[in-house]
Amino acid sequence: MSGTRDDLIDVTRLAFEAEKNRLRAFLEKEAALRRDIARLDAHKRDMAMLSPDDLHGARAIGAEIAWSAWHDAKRMDLMRRLARHLAGKEAVMTRLSRAHGKQCAAEDIAATARKDRLRRLARTDEDARLAQLLLSIADPRF
Repeated sequence: MSGTRDDLIDVTRLAFEAEKNRLRAFLEKEAALRRDIARLDAHKRDMAMLSPDDLHGARAIGAEIAWSAWHDAKRMDLMRRLARHLAGKEAVMTRLSRAHGKQCAAEDIAATARKDRLRRLARTDEDARLAQLLLSIADPRF
């Protein structure tokens, strides 16, 4: 039975580790999307700080308007992607929580089984000592 318990602990530990890795990958993608949005916003702030003289050439050919439209569309796309990504976060967290619960339950089962086995062994050992004592009282040769 111990092998089965150990296998159960191993399987639940591996499942929990797999879910942690999925969450880690999920969080890395979330962070990358947030970095892209922040970088885009920083670039727009930098553009806003340029003097009118620096923007004269870009305005003359309409590049400033085109860039602004591109920026807004890109930011909206990144925000949509982040929102879709975050919509799946609850499912990832739920799977991780369940895997953790299963791992804890398996460890608790194993710990309880170990304690029960030790109690049985202690009782057996105590019973053997008691029998030895009773035999020595009944027959002084022991």
